[in-house]
Amino acid sequence: LAEQFVELENTSLRVLLTGGDKLKRAVKKPYTLVNNYGPTENTVVATSAEIHPEEGSLSIGRAIANTRVYILGEGNQVQPEGVA
Repeated sequence: LAEQFVELENTSLRVLLTGGDKLKRAVKKPYTLVNNYGPTENTVVATSAEIHPEEGSLSIGRAIANTRVYILGEGNQVQPEGVA
């Protein structure tokens, strides 16, 4: 729904906060777009990042306050910071 909303023209919005799943696409808008991500098992929001579509990839952001996020690779090995 958020991805469809950002396609619309909007001149009064200042900030759009999304929640739940990672955004798959975004376009540059005159308002701030913040992607809040969180798996259902955890909470609606576990990570957060301001989105800048012109930079390319859409990040799920960093862990919110008082939260830790672990990215696991093959064999459930914890990945170093910055590794997808």
